Amino acid sequence: MNWRALLQNQWFQLCLLVAALSGGVMIYNIAQKPGSDIVGGNGTPIPGPSPSASVSRRAITKIKAKKRGQWIVDSSGAGDADGGDIETVAASLSDGDVVNLRAGTYTGNFEVNVSARFVGPASGRGVATIRGVDAQRAGLTISGKKVGFENVSLSFEAAGDSPAVQISREAAVEMTNCAMTTQSKFGILVSESASLTAQGTQFRAVDAGCCLKYQGTAQGTLNHCSFLAGRWGMEVINAAQVQGSNCSFQQIGLVNGAGLTLGVVGGRASLTLDACQFDGNTATIMADEGGTLHLTGSTFRNNGVTGEGENTSSGMICAQHGSRVSLKDNVFEDNRQGLVAVGGSSFVLERTQMRRTGLVTENQKLKSYCNAVGANDQGTSVNVMGCTISDSLNDAFNVSGGANLKMVETTITNSNLCALTLGFANTAAAQAVLNNVRIKGSHSDAIFVNSGSQLDMQSCQIANSDFVGVEVQGNGSQGKIANSTITGCKSIGLDANLDATIVASGCTIEATTRGAQAGLPNDPQKRGSVFLTDCTVRGNSVFGVGACRDAILVMKGGFLGGNKQNTWHESGGTVRLER
Repeated sequence: MNWRALLQNQWFQLCLLVAALSGGVMIYNIAQKPGSDIVGGNGTPIPGPSPSASVSRRAITKIKAKKRGQWIVDSSGAGDADGGDIETVAASLSDGDVVNLRAGTYTGNFEVNVSARFVGPASGRGVATIRGVDAQRAGLTISGKKVGFENVSLSFEAAGDSPAVQISREAAVEMTNCAMTTQSKFGILVSESASLTAQGTQFRAVDAGCCLKYQGTAQGTLNHCSFLAGRWGMEVINAAQVQGSNCSFQQIGLVNGAGLTLGVVGGRASLTLDACQFDGNTATIMADEGGTLHLTGSTFRNNGVTGEGENTSSGMICAQHGSRVSLKDNVFEDNRQGLVAVGGSSFVLERTQMRRTGLVTENQKLKSYCNAVGANDQGTSVNVMGCTISDSLNDAFNVSGGANLKMVETTITNSNLCALTLGFANTAAAQAVLNNVRIKGSHSDAIFVNSGSQLDMQSCQIANSDFVGVEVQGNGSQGKIANSTITGCKSIGLDANLDATIVASGCTIEATTRGAQAGLPNDPQKRGSVFLTDCTVRGNSVFGVGACRDAILVMKGGFLGGNKQNTWHESGGTVRLER
């Protein structure tokens, strides 16, 4: 078993080297020592451009509608229309006006500072497109109290920092069955105390921009909306509050992982999404600087970056710097990166399914983010309830650097490495409490505890691991195991080594190669201590209980029998049976 300590130390050193060299704005290595911060500065401002300052507009002579409050706008100049120039019509509006846009393209950057509605043709009768082309100002600036858009396409065909739509002050905007496309760095920017409610609307930022951003104390509600092809999908920052349902996010992020699919930043920022779909995105979903993210009843498929050398990621979903992420009733399938909690953040997973998570890669910037769930740093916590984690390409859970894991009524199957790795060399001790957890078919140890970390598990089942059922390694590392079953492990059921301790009571260890072992062979420096009370050890193919050189195993009460050899010890090892 010596290879494991060497492997982990090398892996850890590589991660530290990458952390020092990467300098990426949103890269955070979960194997990094607590207290360091490669993200930069005292906080991590969310990536994204700032809108340019307002530019004076051309003088416009106001016109009047033929029918008061009802405007007909026709780009072809039809005789029954009130006009064809959208800037002139917008400048002439009064509170309560309705603007009926016939199919066509209306070019101009304009402002709406009254309450008004813009209505395009019904489905199947053409498209009304409002087209902005002036890069020096927002395509559409809205400050009116109540403004609505229905069946309208908004297109901003100018590069730069100006948003396609800027909503500010106390404006309340509703969009129904609309489409927004921008070539600038911003699609729609909602700021100050404004709000945007969107139904059945599509957001696109085709030249790697941000589809939708809420900031200040802005509020939003989204239903059946889609976000496509942006570098940033949706950002919610400062004290903004947004909720949504039945939305889809596709192809968000650059090929190398730059950008954010979702970003929630700030102690009062909150985003709640239900029944949404995330498919084919490369960018991380991020909660940062105390932000709160709730995702329920949603699906996540084929997200993450590939393993090429320049690609980076902070995980498919990441909570950092004291943020909170809650996942409930979600399904994750075939995602290349996993869930990450760092920097004193909290992550809650409830009734969540994760299948085939991870990526086998030599890219050192990615490796630590390709476990199904990873946690690092003092004050970081992960709570898992009623979940199923299967077919992980690396570890199912990887917890280190002082982080805490609590897991109940959860099943972990067929992990390519460990179901749980707890602790890394040279980092603060981690803690894990497991209750009624079932682990089956790990292709390394089922549970590996290291670096002074503490494992407390009861009423658990471990079966058919390719190496050890529970291995506890390193001075100060301890495993407390109660009323649990360890069976079918190909190497050892329980093993404590390098001065680690295992205390087990009321457990059954059966049908393994070696039932319970203290220490590792032929090296007194790798001694360990195992204490079994009222345990059953039977049917193991080499021995039931054993101790290597200078190690000690004490079995008190219980049943020991039916093993090829009930007890075994090296010279200097101690096996003591007590009644």
